Amino acid sequence: MNDYNPALLLANQANVDIQYIAHLGSRLPYYITDYVTKHERSEQDNMWQDIFTTTKTLASNALSFMLQSVKNRQVGANEATDRLLGHKLFSKSRQLRFADLQHPDQVKRILKPVQELQNIVHNNPESEEIYMAHWVLDIYPNRPDVLEESSLYEVLSWYEKEASSATKNKELEVKTLPYVLCRRKNKTYITHQILNPHTSEENKQLHSYYMLKLFLPWRNEDDLHDTGKSFYESIVISKEQLPEMAAYHENNIRISSEEEELEEAIRKKAQLAETGAVTKMDKKVP
Repeated sequence: MNDYNPALLLANQANVDIQYIAHLGSRLPYYITDYVTKHERSEQDNMWQDIFTTTKTLASNALSFMLQSVKNRQVGANEATDRLLGHKLFSKSRQLRFADLQHPDQVKRILKPVQELQNIVHNNPESEEIYMAHWVLDIYPNRPDVLEESSLYEVLSWYEKEASSATKNKELEVKTLPYVLCRRKNKTYITHQILNPHTSEENKQLHSYYMLKLFLPWRNEDDLHDTGKSFYESIVISKEQLPEMAAYHENNIRISSEEEELEEAIRKKAQLAETGAVTKMDKKVP
């Protein structure tokens, strides 16, 4: 098991592997600090001298340097060996997919490739279909009828989209879009923006909105809550019918509470350390 520090783990929001240096002298810490911050040798060190010429402006020289730099990339001996032998440079035990659950007017969209946009401008300049298909806004609401009772969480976890063709399964064709869904062999783990519902009424409603959007089957936004009911009221009503959502919701609340407790413990520890340091300084004053 890796050594870890709760404060660094909370701040980094990712795995950390640290080692405490108990050596009291200065030589070892100095060596380690010098080693991890040493300048990496690179052929680019001399590239500027090779490219620079007084006949060009500084901007032209900088542009030449940039273009030369992006043409290739210098790699170390280990990476070069791995690439030549066909070894994977990285791997992971879990596949992750981010679900953008924000309100439709706040979702960030990806534009289609330039060539496709040029064709749209040339053939149908009034068209608004300038964005890539979005899983939450486009794919899931137009999912095939056989997945009518499947939640967004299930579809994102188990399905990929592929371009539709005559050889694909027609039952899994996406409505109104030229795609077909294909079931994965292994489950993808879904991530999304995590909110603490205890911090404000707005976060409580938004967190409930996210949970309903993930686990309640829907075709449009109006399906997410009953008329006259808030998202929080709707999630309370739906807990018995959607046990997976209830368990997921309770787990998120538990994690948020644990993070709050950890942050409070870190804050108190910092205050005690600061108070102790001030007390020691006061004792030294004659």
